[in-house]
Amino acid sequence: MACSKLFSGYLPELIDEIIQYFRNDISTLHSCILVNRLWCRSAISLLWEDPFSLIHVQNFRFVEIYLRNLNEDDKAKLNEYGINNNLLLLSSTLFNYPSFIKRLNTHKVGHSIENWLSTLMDNNYDKRRKAAKLVYRLLFKMFIENEGNLHSFEVKMHTISDCNYFNDTMELTLQNPNFTCNIRNLIFYIFIMYGCRNLFPSTNILPFLKFLHSNCNSITSFYFGIFKFEAESIHIIYCKSLNSQFVQQMVSVIIPFKLKTLIISEILQVESLQLLLQRFGNDLENFGFNSCDYDFSNKELIQNNINLTLSLIENIKQNLNYLSIEIDFFVHSLNYNTICSIVLQNLGQILPSKLEFLRLGLKIEICIMI
Repeated sequence: MACSKLFSGYLPELIDEIIQYFRNDISTLHSCILVNRLWCRSAISLLWEDPFSLIHVQNFRFVEIYLRNLNEDDKAKLNEYGINNNLLLLSSTLFNYPSFIKRLNTHKVGHSIENWLSTLMDNNYDKRRKAAKLVYRLLFKMFIENEGNLHSFEVKMHTISDCNYFNDTMELTLQNPNFTCNIRNLIFYIFIMYGCRNLFPSTNILPFLKFLHSNCNSITSFYFGIFKFEAESIHIIYCKSLNSQFVQQMVSVIIPFKLKTLIISEILQVESLQLLLQRFGNDLENFGFNSCDYDFSNKELIQNNINLTLSLIENIKQNLNYLSIEIDFFVHSLNYNTICSIVLQNLGQILPSKLEFLRLGLKIEICIMI
């Protein structure tokens, strides 16, 4: 069959069939791009059918590439939020990337946009939230206007931001029925947190589902799930680190909850941790972290790390009954006994009276310079 296609002049069709087998092999698809134009065109369409789900993507630059297709008026709207026009200077791209979209997960689209904006904007949460909503709407319109042909459509609401995106999703979908008429897989996944019932657009979901049911004749799988999370307290355990975006979302949440447990494996962004403790420190009952100093010579940094540790405990100690602290230092001198004494003496003065469990680890590795 393959040979008959080859000699009958069906080489592009044959190449497409072959490259389909590499759909989930991102590195191979990137290699295919470099072979020739025919291979490049086939591989590009697979790479861009759902870039929001590519877990290897770290810098989210593909959002930028999409936005280069915007007209000048829409670019001016982004500029109002401090998004530099220089990022979007190229008015044309090698391919019509928005037309390749096949799978769309609304939560992943929003998450990608928010991560991209976090590299461009300051920590003004309200301003960044509005910018993310604008970018989301512009991207959705772009997929529609470039005649993207969806095969899988997943409407997932995990966060308040997802709820804000939903109105745009529904409005644009209802106005452009051709965008979803060929979907095969339809998923609605709603995760309702405590105190958030009024924020979720439950009254709009049923009409929206009825529209999709009547408009989409090719659906082969459908999933609908609503999950409620009823909790007045939150426990964050073994968190790798706290980035500024996560902390900003937590401190801005209007849900009346208390942060009872915070166990983090290391402190990478001190400002984010301090902001979180300012908001929830009075409710903390269990707190633990590991602070590492890999600077082989900066003794001032070591002292600052110790002071930070003691200051954090002092500010949140009123309700603590579990405390775990691990401090790893690398030092060049033999004054580690002094460091241990400073920690122990000061810690003894500020430990809360209600404390029931204390885990203290001072790991000091001696490096003698020769």
